[in-house]
Amino acid sequence: MFLKGSRLLKASTLLRLFKYSVYLLLCANVAMFFLEEAEASLHTLNTGFSIFDVFESFVMTIDTASWVVLLLIFELETYVLEDEVIRGRTKRLLTGTRVVCYFLVVYSFYGYCAKVYQLYQSQPISQTSTCAAELEGFSYMFEMDEYEILERENCLDLQLETESSRLNVLGHNKTIVTSDAILAAVKKLAWVDVINSVTWIIVVVLLEIDVLIELSKTERRGAVAALNKMSKGVCYSILLAAAAYWGVSGELLDFWDAFLWIVAFIFIELNIFKWHEEIQQHRQEADSLLN
Repeated sequence: MFLKGSRLLKASTLLRLFKYSVYLLLCANVAMFFLEEAEASLHTLNTGFSIFDVFESFVMTIDTASWVVLLLIFELETYVLEDEVIRGRTKRLLTGTRVVCYFLVVYSFYGYCAKVYQLYQSQPISQTSTCAAELEGFSYMFEMDEYEILERENCLDLQLETESSRLNVLGHNKTIVTSDAILAAVKKLAWVDVINSVTWIIVVVLLEIDVLIELSKTERRGAVAALNKMSKGVCYSILLAAAAYWGVSGELLDFWDAFLWIVAFIFIELNIFKWHEEIQQHRQEADSLLN
């Protein structure tokens, strides 16, 4: 019996270490997104840019950082802190932080939508070659958020197939150009960002409903629980599809980040399940004492 308990304790410790390793990797992804977007911002931010342009340029960094904080709040509420502790000042602090993060998450969704809008505002230009003299000094987008300055030394290396050689100037930023083929591919990736963002917002709303039910000590109704579970199943399927699309498209950082987030929220789901079992057990014990 002691050996079995020791094995269970060891397995529980390993699972906890794995969970927090995933959380640390997500924190590392914030830094990776920042470095990627900081490099891209050298091309996307010109003189006279506004704070909204900065937000749009660093939308992945801000979005991911906000989600990391929300993830930690869920971890505190569903696993680390006792229900009695989530009162007064602690509750106000968690609620205030959550509100700020939700604002940033929703605004990030707007940022993804704005990026899609800007891509659809792109206009074809008369030059059919990246080596046109008029384009020297422009930034050439060869992948999503990946740019290279057009110069005489590198323009021939950026030549594309004949059917993809027409260039487009991107949205409101008149110093970035790309080809038809790349623009079409980037539009698809931008739409995936939008879908992924709104799906995660729906997931977290469903999780908030779970948390509120548990904290309020309200009996969970079967129909509500079934609908919540089904809705989250659909959402996670969409998120898996988005991750698969990023993987197939060669967006490895986005794929890796999406995979880690799905794993992280599986742990939150497990936390809520165990939390609910503990509450049910306490209620049963209280009922037995009363009877």
